[in-house]
Amino acid sequence: MDWLNLFSNRIAMRGYDYYQSGHVQNVTIRKNFIKATVLGSDIYDVEISLKNGVVNEIACDCPYAQGGNYCKHMVAVLYYVEEEEAINQKELVNNDDKIMKLVNEADVTLVREFLEDMLMSDEKMLSRFKRHLNLAPTAEDIKQYKQQVTETFRRYSDSGQFINYSKAKHLHRELSDMIDNEIGRLLNTGHYEDAFKLTNHVFLKLAKQDMDDSAGEKTMLSYSCVSIWTEVLDNSDNKLKKVMLRWFLKHIESTAIDALSEHLEDFAFTHFKEKEFLDEKFIFAGEMIEKLQKPNTSWTNEYDIGRWIMRQADIMEEQQRLNAEIDLFLEEHLQYPKVRNYLVDRYMDNQYFDKAIKLLKEGIEVDNEYRGRVTKYEVKLKGIYKLTGDDKAYEEALWSLLIADPRNALDNFKELKAFYPEDEWEIQREIAFAKLALIPSASLSPLYLSEKLYDRLLKDVLESESIYSIQNYEKVLKTLYPQELLDQYERLIQIKAKLASSRSQYRDVVRDLKAMKVYPGGEKVVRQIIEDWQSIYNRRSAMIDELSKL
Repeated sequence: MDWLNLFSNRIAMRGYDYYQSGHVQNVTIRKNFIKATVLGSDIYDVEISLKNGVVNEIACDCPYAQGGNYCKHMVAVLYYVEEEEAINQKELVNNDDKIMKLVNEADVTLVREFLEDMLMSDEKMLSRFKRHLNLAPTAEDIKQYKQQVTETFRRYSDSGQFINYSKAKHLHRELSDMIDNEIGRLLNTGHYEDAFKLTNHVFLKLAKQDMDDSAGEKTMLSYSCVSIWTEVLDNSDNKLKKVMLRWFLKHIESTAIDALSEHLEDFAFTHFKEKEFLDEKFIFAGEMIEKLQKPNTSWTNEYDIGRWIMRQADIMEEQQRLNAEIDLFLEEHLQYPKVRNYLVDRYMDNQYFDKAIKLLKEGIEVDNEYRGRVTKYEVKLKGIYKLTGDDKAYEEALWSLLIADPRNALDNFKELKAFYPEDEWEIQREIAFAKLALIPSASLSPLYLSEKLYDRLLKDVLESESIYSIQNYEKVLKTLYPQELLDQYERLIQIKAKLASSRSQYRDVVRDLKAMKVYPGGEKVVRQIIEDWQSIYNRRSAMIDELSKL
């Protein structure tokens, strides 16, 4: 069925999330008809009619769909049918006629009294009724929506104002429905400023809420807010854009929403490209830099200042200022490594390689106490030398990085190998091995493996005194040196068993014994080990229990 183009990206994403979360139930599929129940903040029925296998008509009784829109509940059912290929031939008994009969036979006064009672006692029902009547939202409605959001967070929070894992799922579902229904209604009726304000209320409550976000509910809801902001912005006049930008800039400074503040900053600086807004953002970024340069502020200031300087540089680009002016601006802030790297990239993009090299060499001198920064500079230098064909400098950079960056020794080693002719490489390889052997944090095993020097690899593995090292390289070594590895396994596992003191550690030992059994002669060795341990460790009941499962 070709149906996805019927829905906006936002609704399609939310619907897929509902399908993935198992909210689609009671599915009935006939030749030209589908009906299902979807669990949301309420229970909704979705009906789909097909014609020649194509969606012909589709309906849902949720408030959003009642306003003439295609909703996420429809998407969830369509994904269920399409992806799960759930073909159910059972006929669903349709109660519509019974319900209509019940309503028609009821006294009109009683129906009105019942409805009034329901609407006065249930704010959500009142909101649904107003949507059904397609009434324009009032200031009181907006206030009520905000109260509903606040009450939703309160309801799922414990006494310590924390929302746990299971309740976070319910919060996500209920707020998603509110975003789709209440805010969706505002968007559909052209009340964009109200939609913006209500979305902001949701976002700020979400940002300040302490909760278990293991399943990503907070992240998904924040992206839903970003989606609403985008739709509002696309339909805004200059006046509303000004309101929006100033709200974003105001709340970027708030330390109370640090966890999600990047959404605000990214949105503000990705959009609002009009001249007056670019000027306002440039001034704001400068103010942020001044604020961060004050004493007694966060240890992350250096990074943050660099980020804001780059924001200013990006705005200068958007203002179509001269490259020379932008470069001069960046050169005034080279004490920040992020800015130095940014300017180096600009120089390289414009093929000003001499300027880039000068900046990088200066950076190595200035930041010589920070090995990580220096390594980044050296990697860029190496790339420039290779690009410009400066073989001598490129060779020196390769050797320097091989020693200075042992964590990436294998990549640097391979690049070094590619530099030398085959007949010269064997000599250079031994020099590399000798230099790396002097560095305690360097491991030669990956290099031996890449060169297929299996005898040296075995020696390295045996000297490592690590079962992990055996397991890491046994794929290539087991067929060549099975007895040596098995002997090492046995020696190390005896030590491991002696030190083990918990069931989880005993299970880990048993996993190692299973790995030993696949070696030639391993089955016999493991049997003897178990027999010995049953005597030696007979008081460790948990260990004996785990061994019995082997």
